[in-house]
Amino acid sequence: MLFICAVLLSICSTQCRSIDRNRQNNGENLYAKIDSNLSQNNDNRLYSKSTLIIFYDADIGKSYLLKAIKAYHAKILYQYNNFNGMAIAIPTEKKLEESIHYFEKVKGVVSVNRDMIYKLDNVER
Repeated sequence: MLFICAVLLSICSTQCRSIDRNRQNNGENLYAKIDSNLSQNNDNRLYSKSTLIIFYDADIGKSYLLKAIKAYHAKILYQYNNFNGMAIAIPTEKKLEESIHYFEKVKGVVSVNRDMIYKLDNVER
């Protein structure tokens, strides 16, 4: 298992360096070419304009969150098995900030986060 994690991190690191190198060479944001659904926040980190990562209290459970997702007409993209959370896609007519505020008020929700892209390293070559 540890070997598989190391291999995956290595692959991701290589991909990030390739994208960074190309972005530096072309002087443009290649992440936006990869996913036109990306935007930048104030500290220049990239995030998805339509995906949220939501964590909930295990003692309360996810039933309130599931009802809220259905009522909001959002779509579950992924349910995490190792921790109490899920990734959801918000409806296209909803704004990200209003969606964050909506889900923060749901009983049992611990945190609501943007789906961010983090670089593994900052190596320039």
